[in-house]
Amino acid sequence: MTTDNMLEINCLRTWSLARSVVAAMCVAVAFAGLAGEARAEDKPVFADEYEAYNQLKKKLADLEKAVKDAAAKAPEIKQQTEAIKEQDAKIDSQIANLQYMDKMAFEKLGKGADVPANVALARAFIRDYPTSEYRPKAEEQLAKLTSVIEDETARRARAEEEARAAKKALEDKFTRREMSLDEIRSYLRGKSQIEIVKLMGEPIERKLNYWDYRGSFIVDGGKRKAVTLMFDAGRVTNVLAR
Repeated sequence: MTTDNMLEINCLRTWSLARSVVAAMCVAVAFAGLAGEARAEDKPVFADEYEAYNQLKKKLADLEKAVKDAAAKAPEIKQQTEAIKEQDAKIDSQIANLQYMDKMAFEKLGKGADVPANVALARAFIRDYPTSEYRPKAEEQLAKLTSVIEDETARRARAEEEARAAKKALEDKFTRREMSLDEIRSYLRGKSQIEIVKLMGEPIERKLNYWDYRGSFIVDGGKRKAVTLMFDAGRVTNVLAR
């Protein structure tokens, strides 16, 4: 092999090696660029697991603190619990007393004969024991008592009306001179001197214990022309006719 041939072969080898190096360098540069972009965009390895670990660690620390705080407050909580139990016992006792008073108050209803008083008791019971188990019975009893009062009021009104009508009828009969002596005695007995003056006018003679009237006040055919009214303490006790 000549010197020229050796030189040519060496040149070709050098060129091939240089081209390979350049190509390798280009590939390396390109890979380095891609790797740089990937590191800029992607998360580090195990980033999520590390974050979860930190969160669990923080929660554990919080739980440990909560346990310590609870242990520190345990005596206070126990004291508060005992106080609540004691208060509950007092409330239960008060409820029992109220229930007893409730029952005793209800048993008093309707015991007396005074209907208005019983109505007042029933109304007071309903007002003072609104949640009592006896309230429906008290309301029922109040309704019955109220009905009794209404019936009694109506009866009295009728009786008063009848009494007024009877009184007016007697006055008219006396004014018409249609009464017998016994009827006059019954009608005038107990009346005051003022009432007598309104009915019969002024007497012809006025004494301390009797008054004399002239005129025919009695239905007897006009036989007796005068009457004498006897008084005691200012009220008629008897009637005489002559």
